[in-house]
Amino acid sequence: MVNKNTSPSRPFQTTGWSELETYIREVCDRDLTHVVGDDRVSYTETCTYPTGEKVFTANFLDLEDGLIKQHTVVETWDE
Repeated sequence: MVNKNTSPSRPFQTTGWSELETYIREVCDRDLTHVVGDDRVSYTETCTYPTGEKVFTANFLDLEDGLIKQHTVVETWDE
């Protein structure tokens, strides 16, 4: 996982089933709404510049009649 506290070069990671289970249970205990449908596409990108700086993006596309209606990008950089 990359976010403001864990950069693309130093992502948050879990090791083993026990750590993964603890993380998933903590997230699932939150009051969240998840949306899944046939009219959505998502993908991630990881880029490394010649300087070694890394960038990670998560892309979310909403589709309508086979066309992109909205494209949302969440981006984080090494800082």
